[in-house]
Amino acid sequence: MYGIRISAGACVLYSSLCVLLLAPDAAADTVRLKNGDVLTGTVEELTDDELVLDTEYADDIRIETKFVESVETEKPFLVRWDDGSEKVGTLEVTPDGKTEVVAPGSLDGSDEVAIADTQEEAEAATAAAVEYAKEAGESGVVAAETGDLDVENVRWIKPIETYYRYEGNLNVGINIARGNTDTTEMHIDGEIAPSFGRNTVTVGGQLNRSEASGVTTASNWRIRAQYDRDFGVRRRWYGAAFNTYENDELADLNLRVTAGVGVGYKFFDQSPTFLRISLGPAYVNENFKTGSDRTFLGLRWALDFEQELWTDDLTLYHTDTMTFGLSETQYVLYTTTGLKVDLIADLSLSAEFQYNYNAEPPEGTGVSDRRLIFKLGYDFGGDENDWWQGW
Repeated sequence: MYGIRISAGACVLYSSLCVLLLAPDAAADTVRLKNGDVLTGTVEELTDDELVLDTEYADDIRIETKFVESVETEKPFLVRWDDGSEKVGTLEVTPDGKTEVVAPGSLDGSDEVAIADTQEEAEAATAAAVEYAKEAGESGVVAAETGDLDVENVRWIKPIETYYRYEGNLNVGINIARGNTDTTEMHIDGEIAPSFGRNTVTVGGQLNRSEASGVTTASNWRIRAQYDRDFGVRRRWYGAAFNTYENDELADLNLRVTAGVGVGYKFFDQSPTFLRISLGPAYVNENFKTGSDRTFLGLRWALDFEQELWTDDLTLYHTDTMTFGLSETQYVLYTTTGLKVDLIADLSLSAEFQYNYNAEPPEGTGVSDRRLIFKLGYDFGGDENDWWQGW
């Protein structure tokens, strides 16, 4: 199937207690290398292996940490050292060339890093932090506590983002062929996921329709909704509550409803690798047009994986969702594997293979369904300032 993919909505909005340290978008971070070179851009992340700098002239530049002399940033970062200690603040360079973390400990003046769960908490914490900084620093800008930053002893550094965010995509694939066999195929899928602090709500779905010489060869749709709640300072653990609705005319499925909860863990949450897995109980209700309806309890597994290949313009992605019946010999699997290539601006091209499997299909229907789709995509993003700009 040839396709047109339009991704609508990768907009992400967070907030933490460090709002007072946010600088204008025009400001640039500075990275000084041990050989004397100076690079400017936006620091995306820093680990014990490499620093990622987003630039206007060369996109993302990846630099091995051992070559970095110092880092100076305009926006706040959450810094964790190898010994487990943490601090929130901007990174500044002293006259002797050392990097310091400049911050009032946490924004309330204590030693622990806290993250606001509501906009009201973020605003209150920001006001308290401003007062604390004024009391601690003579100018009200430089806070009381600083600490030398040896970049080679840092486990990771993550930017502190604004409170609100949203991300999403809309994918469309179309294939029309006329000749010996008239074929029309259409695929639409997409999702949107607004986030508020530690909370994310994801709503998405897909639709497939195809005809060959006037005969329907595919007609199905699936809609899903999920709520995630992150835990921990790095927000690697999360709880999930989900609900899906499915229909497949050729498989005799009028409606399958799956609902449940789960617990997940983000094994990798920084580029170039993202991997998250969740597991939990599920309740399944299946209604068939001609077959016997059934309900059963199950166990649901979900996996999301992304890996940049050689460059951040080429990404391999894979998702799979499996539901195992506990009281029935039922097993339902949905997998998606694709390769995405970024083109110019926010356009991308991707090739995607979908494989679905149902161990107990209604009589007269097959157990599996395969689909290859080519898509042209469009992605866009923003943050809290973008939401309110011009209002």
